[in-house]
Amino acid sequence: MRKKIGPCIFLMILISGILLVPDIHSTNLSQEEQLIRVGIGAFNDGLYDIAEKQFSHFVKDYSNHLKLYDICYLLGKTLLFEGRLKEARSVFLRIVNGNKNFEYMDHTLFWLAEIETEFGNVEEARKLFLSIIRRFPKFERIDYCYYLLGLLDLGSNLLTHSETAFKKVPQLSKNSELIRSSSFWLGILSFKQRDYQGAANHFRMTWEEPKYIPPGYLKYALFWLGEAHLKLGKFNEAKLNYKTFSERFKNDSLIPEINWRLGFCEYRLGNLKDSIEIFQSFKNQSNDSPPISY
Repeated sequence: MRKKIGPCIFLMILISGILLVPDIHSTNLSQEEQLIRVGIGAFNDGLYDIAEKQFSHFVKDYSNHLKLYDICYLLGKTLLFEGRLKEARSVFLRIVNGNKNFEYMDHTLFWLAEIETEFGNVEEARKLFLSIIRRFPKFERIDYCYYLLGLLDLGSNLLTHSETAFKKVPQLSKNSELIRSSSFWLGILSFKQRDYQGAANHFRMTWEEPKYIPPGYLKYALFWLGEAHLKLGKFNEAKLNYKTFSERFKNDSLIPEINWRLGFCEYRLGNLKDSIEIFQSFKNQSNDSPPISY
């Protein structure tokens, strides 16, 4: 499961509301109140096995309790933390099917969508994200919903839908990393649709602000920036991109491809001597590389 399952403000409010009961040592505590208090205490301390037992006991024995669906939600989150996604899905579905007016339905649908994505149920995940976007436009993670929807649509080759989703992110988000990541994928979409100038603009924005992008994206942003410039016939710009790549990522598996492109750029720029040297070095070091026949 993605490492996005962290505590959030609404969960703290939920827990606070449930905890408006006397101290656990009080003789006035009922059995169900003890289960809630011990379960939440264990949850907050990261003792998820204990929390799961308490919440499961409550859900089983107090199916008509006023706080049933709140505890179901906490049970679902506990199971998520434990990596028990199938069981978590069942609990969240119980909320969706049993209480249409659950106060935190938006979060419940979000975690269901994440779980379906993990299971590879793309269409179901897509429906859930679309449901959140339609029903809960003020959801605190609406920007992330659009981002994940964009990824799902891109993977399904729904390019127009994917582009629409990614373009929504900078309109709704203050998360710089999410905005730059969306820009990267918009660059990929532009490249796939042969809008090479648009692709170059997106990849440049991604590359030039590295602190706002996950490290794994950086080398690909630079690589595709070079590819876009190559397609545009901007061989000097492409050369600079590929040269920077070879200096920054010396041991990367893409280096043979980068060196070939460097040689090609030098050739197109009329630097035949430099081109021959690069291609000769490439030939000597990269006998198994696909471009070797060129």
